[in-house]
Amino acid sequence: MKNLISNVRINLVDFGNTKAFADLTIGGKFVCKSFRVIDGRNGLFISMPSRQKKDMQYEDLVFPITKEARQELIDLVLEAYNKKLTEEPKGDVVAENLDDKEIPF
Repeated sequence: MKNLISNVRINLVDFGNTKAFADLTIGGKFVCKSFRVIDGRNGLFISMPSRQKKDMQYEDLVFPITKEARQELIDLVLEAYNKKLTEEPKGDVVAENLDDKEIPF
């Protein structure tokens, strides 16, 4: 599925180690919300949207199936996050030039 992720929107926050939330537009038709940019012990990482189950464990609601797809998603979100940090504060940022990116799902 070529050009699957068409937009990445970043909303900067400061909730402890959560630095931003990201929403991804898929195929120009669906939005997956609540990816988190987290500042962990080894640097930034992306947390997938999740929910807490009855046994108090968390399960991801959205996740890439392949390593390549996961890395591409991480790269796109971090690219948009870093761009947002360098811009003047003025709403959401949309990562540019995503049309040439291929997500191997």
